[in-house]
Amino acid sequence: MTDHHSWLRDRARGGSPAGARAGQAGRPGRGRRRAAVAIMAAGAAALGAMLAIPAGSGAGGRGLAAATDAAFSNGSAGVAAPGGAAVPAAAVPKLAWKPCGGGMQCATARVPLDYRQPGGAKITIQLIRHLATDPAHRIGSLFINIGGPSEQVDVFPEEVYPALPAALRARYDIVTFDPRGFSHSTPIRCFSSEAAEAAFFAGTQFIFAGTPTFPVGAAQQAAFERTFARFDALCGQRNGPLLGHDTSADIARDMDLLRQAVHDTVLNYYGISYGTGLGQVYANLFPGKVGHMLLDASLDPVTWSSTDGTLPVQLRDGDGDANAKAMAGFLTLCGQASTSACAFSAGSPAATRAKWSTLLARLLRHPVTIGSPLPIRGTSLMSFWPKPSGPQRAVG
Repeated sequence: MTDHHSWLRDRARGGSPAGARAGQAGRPGRGRRRAAVAIMAAGAAALGAMLAIPAGSGAGGRGLAAATDAAFSNGSAGVAAPGGAAVPAAAVPKLAWKPCGGGMQCATARVPLDYRQPGGAKITIQLIRHLATDPAHRIGSLFINIGGPSEQVDVFPEEVYPALPAALRARYDIVTFDPRGFSHSTPIRCFSSEAAEAAFFAGTQFIFAGTPTFPVGAAQQAAFERTFARFDALCGQRNGPLLGHDTSADIARDMDLLRQAVHDTVLNYYGISYGTGLGQVYANLFPGKVGHMLLDASLDPVTWSSTDGTLPVQLRDGDGDANAKAMAGFLTLCGQASTSACAFSAGSPAATRAKWSTLLARLLRHPVTIGSPLPIRGTSLMSFWPKPSGPQRAVG
């Protein structure tokens, strides 16, 4: 265990009951984190080129279209409080940076729970950074969020920071933080321990702590909804105040306070996956404070943050169709190649697509365990089904 992990865990355990970190929101799989880091490394070269020019005083954000604040949060910065009174600005937190191993520095910030009441209750945000390695030519800070939404701090020293280009690390202090609700920041904890979480889900086919079994058919869907309705009620009882102020807009406002706390006039930011949405929210809330911003995949903020009561956001924003098209394209290219170039090739595009369909059908009937106790099921792969129709489309 590295020094920074020891320091962070010691800090997180202070005053917390045993097992209190269990059952909290946002525990991404290592595979998903590795994918985000790979995307970050690929995009960081473009970021390095873009950041060769120091950011101006917010000019990069003025051309962005403003989205309504109501689409993201019931809290507000620069919006009138009930009764029409102006909301006072939140105090900028003072950061006491401490060494936390591997050349990293860690600090905590106290920020408002509710930005409509900035003088009221406070929560804690955990930060970690590595200072610019060429301080004589330092430009400022670069905030990074690799997606989720999930914890960021624990994976930063060994997975995120080393993946950035040396030129970027030379000119910028690289900073990230656990968003409110996650890990070393004030967390949302739905259970007092992992045992309590396991007991809640015992007897169901849904494994919240690992990989949920996706419901297929009306009966499984109804059971899924009943299980997670109970889960929502329990989590709401334990975390009511924080859940009411745990939106992307609240996190963006936290990030603006953190920007001020590191004494930057504008925010330089790199967002991956969910981090893209967070960057969009920030740019629309604080357009005059946008410096350099690189987002790996833009999205429709209204679709992303709302519901039609029928389809999940991944279907409404086209994720299912996009995944299906990408997989169909891969199978076509694979089928055109030899098995030495693509091991899954069946000799032609049509035969390779048929091979994939056969594999999915087999996994639906007989789940297979590969290297872990969590089964790999056909429904885990359905989002890559090359024919987006029927039940496959519902799963996508």
